[in-house]
Formats: sequence, structure tokens, C-alpha cells
Amino acid sequence: MKNTLFKKSLLCSLILFFTLIANAQSKKKANKDTEAWRYEIEVVQTGTEGTYLIKVWSYSSKPEIAIEQSKKNAVHGIIFKGLTGTSTISGQPALTSNANLENEKTDFFKPFFADGGKYMKFVSNSNDGAIAAGDIMRIGKEFKIGVVVSVNVTALRKELESADIIKTLGEQAVNKPSIMIFPDDNWMSANGFSKEIDNQGVKTLVNDYASALLNVELGQVITKIQKMMLDRGYPLENLSQTLKAIQDADAIKSMETSEEGNSVQVSLKDKLLNSARPDLILYVSWTLNTLGPKKSVYFSMTAMDAGTNKPAGSASGTGNELIGASLGVMLETAVLSHIDNFNDQLMNTYFSEMQTKGREITVEIQVFENSPKKINSEINDDGDELSDDIQKWMKENTVNGAFTLQTKTSTLMRMTSVRIPLKTEDGTAFSADAFGTKLRKYMRKTYQIPCSSYPVGTGKTVLVIGGKSQ
Repeated sequence: MKNTLFKKSLLCSLILFFTLIANAQSKKKANKDTEAWRYEIEVVQTGTEGTYLIKVWSYSSKPEIAIEQSKKNAVHGIIFKGLTGTSTISGQPALTSNANLENEKTDFFKPFFADGGKYMKFVSNSNDGAIAAGDIMRIGKEFKIGVVVSVNVTALRKELESADIIKTLGEQAVNKPSIMIFPDDNWMSANGFSKEIDNQGVKTLVNDYASALLNVELGQVITKIQKMMLDRGYPLENLSQTLKAIQDADAIKSMETSEEGNSVQVSLKDKLLNSARPDLILYVSWTLNTLGPKKSVYFSMTAMDAGTNKPAGSASGTGNELIGASLGVMLETAVLSHIDNFNDQLMNTYFSEMQTKGREITVEIQVFENSPKKINSEINDDGDELSDDIQKWMKENTVNGAFTLQTKTSTLMRMTSVRIPLKTEDGTAFSADAFGTKLRKYMRKTYQIPCSSYPVGTGKTVLVIGGKSQ
């Protein structure tokens, strides 16, 4: 009897011993596969509050190891690789663009990705971890397993920011263009917020932003998109507050008239842009789709350079069908799968070029009929004209001397593609208006003639020689 009990006890011990060895070897194999970071990830669906459903394809000679490592691979992919999109859902850039970050911050990432490490806080299995039959594939001597998991990207980003692993969005904001959100012209027209006026014999559609901003849905949409752009570090100029400030100051006028009778048409939109001076205008529109109890939102966002009206980025798409969700939630669901690619367009295409080449503006110089000097007036014995000196000044005060002389007559000089610095030497933002003021002071000091300057929107400055505008 004792021998029988001893043999059973010994057998159990051996089974336990070899099980522990097998588990240890399995863990060792899993960790080895993890260190190689062999995986592929793609977005499946976006959720609310910054979550993504992600399919992770992991490789191992044992299916259970590939499944076990899928969560770790998903979090690693969000941080270092970004998401591969689909035909209907955009991907997302990696949380860091530093290819060496993992090696530079190994003291953080080694325990973070250890078994049971902090990465577990940001990922969970979807569908109770069930794997579709088509997501298990044999490739040579190993398996490729596709597992769908949910990752809270927003919470993961905040964790890395608080640990000083990546820059906070607030720190990034100082290097991002400012944005003012406007309702799209088509939305304004379709919803009765545009009116036709006679502008010197030309029929023109004018948007009534004051009335549009009373629309509850527009308020919800602007508020939601503002929050999403703020979360990504963009400084914002508020359309409603800017409009109110202009109204309170009694600054809305249809015309500005100079002392000599010269008149300049100034639109409300130009007034708004002159006051807020954003780098970008973000036009938004949306359509609510209803199918029985289910609703979804189609959205469109187009970013335009506030000065040149050239496109800087765009995004559009339809969100998931939801039941009982508010417009704000549906919009967030629709936009989330596109917002980071949109951000990438603005920063890596538009703003990086602006930082390198300077802000693009237009400079126009007008001459009053009774001005003592015209653009073609000679200014020295060598026969140089005033236009020659202006062009010399432009070369000395633009980025890399960049500008194009488009028009030159005795009373009009227009230069386009003028590239000016983003900031002054003391770090102050430099605008088209400031550039015009600088040119005005030079002309006044050099030639002792009356001059005035004024901005048109954020991308154009007008200099008037021989007169002062009010």
C-alpha cells in the first residue's frame, strides 16, 4: 500500500516537474518570439473614447504561443509601427516616429512588455478570444494566427506621455498650426444659412455665420471636432467667440474708405480671419443616415491654408451604425478612424513645408492718382525705378528671397508666392499684416511719402502709396 502511494506521489511530482519545464520552455519560446517582434496588425473597427479593434497576426511554431503574444504585439504595434488601414477605415500613425526609442528607453519598455507588465492595462480580447477558422494558417513549420483585440490608444498615449517617453500633445502644440473651424459652404447653403447679395453688380452668395452658429447640431459638431483636434495638440481659434468679439466692438462694416475716397471691400470672413489669424481653416460638413433604428454619420473635413486658400489635408468617411447614440458620439466614431491620418497630412505635408519654406502670402502695392511717386518713378541717377528698390527689399526680407512678380504698372504692383518667416527673431508670430507694416515703414522712412497698409484675410497685405486709409 505504502509503495503504491509512493509511486503515485512520485508520478504526480514528475508530471508536475515536466509540466513546469514545458511551461518554462513555452514562456522562453514566447519571450524569444516577442523579442523578435514578428507580427502584422490592421485596424478592424474604431470605438469610442479612443479605442480600436485590431487584428494581430502573430507567428510561432505553436498556435497557443502566437495567441498568447497577440496582446503584447498589438500594443507594441500601436506604439512603434502604426496601423495598416483598410479600404473603408484609415489606419493610424505610430505613437512615436523615433525608430530608436525602444533601445533608448529600454529601462521602461523591458518591464512594460514583460509577462503581466503594464501593457496589459491597455489591451483586452475581443469576442472572448475566439479565433475564426480562416485566421489560423500553417506556413511551413510554423503557424500564422490572427487574433482580434481591443486597444485603448488614448489611455496608452497618456501613459507614455506621463512617463516622459513621448512628447505630450501640449508640448507638440507649440509646433503645430492654429486652426479655426468653419461649417462647409455646401452645408451652409443646404441649411439656409447663405444669402445672395448684389456686390457691385455681381450676384454673390454670403454666409450668415451668426445665424448658423445658433444651430444646435452645428454647435455639437464644432465642439466635438475642436476637442479631437485639441487632444492632438492643435491650438484653436473659436469661430463663435471671434464673431462675438467683432460684433461687440462694432467692427462689422461692409466698406473701409480712405481719406482720399479709395474704397476696399472687406467681407465678414476676412474680418474673422484678420481678428483670429489662424494658419488653417477647417471646413466641416456631415450627413445623418438612418436605417430603421440604426443611425450613422457621413462626415467631410477639408483643411485649407487661411492665407492662400490652398488645400492642406482632407478626410471623409461613414461611421459605424449605432442605435440610440447622440450626434457627437456618432461623429466621433466616424472621425476617429481617419483623424490621425488627417493629422499626418497637416504636419508632414503642409506644416513641415511651411516651416522650411516660410508662410506663403500675397503683397499688393497700390498708388493713388495724386501720389508724388509712382511705381515706375526713377529714384536715382542710375535710372533705378521705385519698383526695383521694392524688389530688392523683398529679396532681403523674404525666406530665401522667394516671391514672384505677377503684375507691374505705374499704379499697381502685385507679388505672389511671397514666403515670409513664421516668427520674428524674438519668437513672435509673423503675419502678412506685420510684413506689410514693415514694408510701409521702410517706404515712409526712405521716401518720406504717406503710406498705409492693411491686411485682407490672413494671406494678403495691401500697401497704399500716397494716401492713408481709415
